[in-house]
Amino acid sequence: MKYLYQRILIKLSGELFGGKGKSVDLVRYEKVAKELAGLVKEKVQVAVVVGGGNIMRGRTVKGDVQDELAGHRAGIIATVVNGLLLQRALIRNHVPAVLRGVAIVSYVNSDDPICAQDDLGAGKVVLYAGGSGGRFLSTDTGAVIRALEIGANAVMKATHDVDGVYDRDPKQSKRAVKYPVLTFSEAIEKRLGILDLAAFDLAQKYHLPIHVFKWGTGRLLKVLRGEKVGSVVKD
Repeated sequence: MKYLYQRILIKLSGELFGGKGKSVDLVRYEKVAKELAGLVKEKVQVAVVVGGGNIMRGRTVKGDVQDELAGHRAGIIATVVNGLLLQRALIRNHVPAVLRGVAIVSYVNSDDPICAQDDLGAGKVVLYAGGSGGRFLSTDTGAVIRALEIGANAVMKATHDVDGVYDRDPKQSKRAVKYPVLTFSEAIEKRLGILDLAAFDLAQKYHLPIHVFKWGTGRLLKVLRGEKVGSVVKD
């Protein structure tokens, strides 16, 4: 079957991996791995940037610059934990997976984009930990940077609680209206917080479509088939 995109970068919220009062729920990794395995079976090339919010959010640490820097470093390590556990879940599902990003000897490979493209071409899932590798930057920025490096056709931002882009927070207002499709210019004009500003600027500059939707069984394939799931921001 022909899909909208053949190479995608998926930004997974760290909250997808926690549950039932636990920061780490191994069942959640298994469910995500099965979804990714389904994409690989369909010959879709998949890279993933994992968040770490289920364990640690760097921006929650307040204090002087050094305090906040330590918080961001801790947040980077949290994404490595998620990356390692998701990698193992993929391998259990017979999907080869490579963990790249902030290099940690014996744990995380370097973020060489040429090697990553070779991995994708060989049918491996490329997992990125550590966001962009820079402190004071979110994993949103890391996702767009990685997508551009590997030549992805689109970014898929999978959330754990909100199904798309709204004019206001749907968790706070029943009057919130969802935008199925909107342009980058419209998103800027309406001041919609789809990604952090640095990430959004990059995506707009390089005409990289962004799909935002709530994670769920079969939903990624529906997006790739062009079905109306969540929201898409594009030129």
